[in-house]
Amino acid sequence: MIPTPRGTTWPPHALPLGSAPGRPGALTRGGRPCGCPAGAHGEEGPTARGQALAQTRDQALDQALDQALAEPQFWMRSLPFPHVVARDVFRPEVAAALEAAFLEILGRGVARDPAERDRFARRVPGYGAAVYNLGPDTTGPLSLFLSRGMHDLLARLFGVEATGDVDAALHHHPVGSPSGWVHNDLNPGWFVEARRADGINVGDVRRCDYQHGTTFGEAVPAQERVRAVAMLYYLANGPYTEGDGGETGLYTSARCAVDRPAAKVAPRSNTLVAFACTPQSFHAFLGTRKAPRNCVALWLHRRRDEVVARWGEGSIERWPGS
Repeated sequence: MIPTPRGTTWPPHALPLGSAPGRPGALTRGGRPCGCPAGAHGEEGPTARGQALAQTRDQALDQALDQALAEPQFWMRSLPFPHVVARDVFRPEVAAALEAAFLEILGRGVARDPAERDRFARRVPGYGAAVYNLGPDTTGPLSLFLSRGMHDLLARLFGVEATGDVDAALHHHPVGSPSGWVHNDLNPGWFVEARRADGINVGDVRRCDYQHGTTFGEAVPAQERVRAVAMLYYLANGPYTEGDGGETGLYTSARCAVDRPAAKVAPRSNTLVAFACTPQSFHAFLGTRKAPRNCVALWLHRRRDEVVARWGEGSIERWPGS
């Protein structure tokens, strides 16, 4: 059992990937109760905030993450598939620093050339968002998302044996962005080996094409992984009102109409939604009607052979052109 910071405790079992969540008993952090009563807000009941604050191998990064986190309520919802929503994730000063860092990059403008890496650009055909990749050279507040602590927090929430390979980007959907398509994120991701001392290997689009594994520059082999956990952290968004758009829709099937989600998560700043990537984790971006939507998108990964053993070769969703 990994010890927890600030006297936190949680149930000794990890949530099995793709299983229905249980309802944990009373949990404490520093002697104080965590979470809300099961069924509050029409939800399935809280996971332990303490579970999300697990101390991991890199003590310095763990302490930084622990100090950055506020007192977030991690709600595990079972429908239409298991996912976690956390509100008021970071302390106000940390959330403000993350927002300022995001807006500084967005303030550089949106590049016309998708190959330009120092500004946002529309890099994915058919996808309405401008994207800015967070690479291994990321510093400042946004590097928190590439920390060992963040990796292990998300892996522990879903009981995933992640590989340490992380892909992350900033997304900006301007007003009028159309809705996306229903998909499950069980996609491959390619990485060159450039692991840090803490075991994290951040995707580097300058050296390797994430979708297809093409490498650039020196001859280095790329290794294929498969997405294991997806996370969206909303930031730099104004007050949300129903009808503004920009939500994340969740679905029971790939056949569902994108405008008829079974559930949706509003893009309120300092809120995150996360889920294990499985054949059933269907979701989509819902178009922005009245306000832009900004977020950090992040994926953990697992070994390809584990996915094939569990769900079969055909479960892996290939990228267009693969």
